[in-house]
Amino acid sequence: MAQATLGVGKSGSGLQAIELYKNGQIDELRSYCLDDVKITKELYEYGKLHGSLKYQDLQGTKEVLVNFNPEIKQPESLNLSLF
Repeated sequence: MAQATLGVGKSGSGLQAIELYKNGQIDELRSYCLDDVKITKELYEYGKLHGSLKYQDLQGTKEVLVNFNPEIKQPESLNLSLF
């Protein structure tokens, strides 16, 4: 979603983070975690502002509606689950 919505990718993966920890590479792990949180925050802010996030599938870039504003009620028939 980060790539499709924001044009940025993650700096690693969760599995890579485990290896960094096992190898005692704490500075690299900290950097990965901070980058991951920053991207998550930016996705949240984008979704809150625009009411949607984008993702890539085999047919191209798609958009999913989101509501990160708790004061705005969603229609009950609208499923906003990402899974």
